Amino acid sequence: MGDWTVNPGKFPSGIAEFSRRIHNLGMLLGIWVEPEMVSEESQLYKAHPDWAIEMPGRDPAMGRHQLILDLTRKDVRDYLFDSIGKVLTDGDVNYVKWDMNRTFSDLYTINHDVRHMGEFSHRYVLGLYELLGRFTRKFPNILFEGCASGGNRFDLGMLCYTSQIWCSDDTDARERIAIQSGTSYGYPLSTIGSHVSAVPNHQTMRITNLESRFNVAAFGSLGYELDLASLPLEQRNLIREQIAFYKRFRSVFQFGTFYRNKTGNQSQWSVVSQDRKTILTLFWQDRQVPNGPCDVLRVPQADENAMYDVFPRAQGMTLGDLGSRLASEISPLKLDAKTIVPTEVEHYTVSGGLLKWAGIRLNQQYFGKDWDEQTRVMGDCGSRIYLIKKR
Repeated sequence: MGDWTVNPGKFPSGIAEFSRRIHNLGMLLGIWVEPEMVSEESQLYKAHPDWAIEMPGRDPAMGRHQLILDLTRKDVRDYLFDSIGKVLTDGDVNYVKWDMNRTFSDLYTINHDVRHMGEFSHRYVLGLYELLGRFTRKFPNILFEGCASGGNRFDLGMLCYTSQIWCSDDTDARERIAIQSGTSYGYPLSTIGSHVSAVPNHQTMRITNLESRFNVAAFGSLGYELDLASLPLEQRNLIREQIAFYKRFRSVFQFGTFYRNKTGNQSQWSVVSQDRKTILTLFWQDRQVPNGPCDVLRVPQADENAMYDVFPRAQGMTLGDLGSRLASEISPLKLDAKTIVPTEVEHYTVSGGLLKWAGIRLNQQYFGKDWDEQTRVMGDCGSRIYLIKKR
């Protein structure tokens, strides 16, 4: 870190040729950088050790094998702008994840413009804003995403320069219900970076089905953070359908009005389109309760003077997700674990008044027997997105 130049060992034909090949595949090119960090092994540190934040006469405190560059200094900011800017230009880069992954320590600068060390932290952030402002003005078509050890630095200052921010390194769908709910109190969904990640989850070790991971991540700026090539064909096909659904309703998910309708073991979110003709509602179940009461979908945002069609997003769960014993209950035939169990058949035409005040009694969940095509198979961390369209 610090030597922001193209590695010829990894890019023997240069980054411009690499970028051309990526774009010719119909893809966009992004890079992940930590511009504020520097490694003691870098050529930059060897040439300019005074550019790192250190206390005179003391060994610096390392974090993640990194030191922090002194962004109160204009010469440091100029170096970062010139070196990283060349990579962005030569690589015709479309996306930058601007990350920062260690805590501050050794708060001191030799910058004579900082007259009192108590000013340092404030002046550092002003320097960061100045640098980001230069980048966003020169590269207005690059999407800059902010990140700092997950969801730190999720604030209005950074959103002036990074139009979305990585919400949290905790990508577990169950955890994200609380994380994204809390974040939404201060920030719109379009700013919330939310990804479908691999299972078992890298932090919680929890296994959540692919559809529920998508259903939660869709309420934000959607991405996928997993090895697509390692997934079975059935799951890759589900992802294609998920992305098509998200693209169809991207303007609603990102720019609609978001509501937290219900919290608890069963949570419900709704996002309403700007013309108020489309409502997307997440029904999330934290854990399965045997022989529980009927589930009710109530959407207070409905227009009580209108009529609505309500149906779940088409999704699927493999028999392998359900387990062999449960799969044998659902089907008397011996089926492959990769077989997809489709979404239940469920469709309602209801008045807005019913939807707003009483709610719809949804199809019965599966509780151990008597499954048919109308039975909702949910389980722990089960979910649905209901599409609600005004007639």
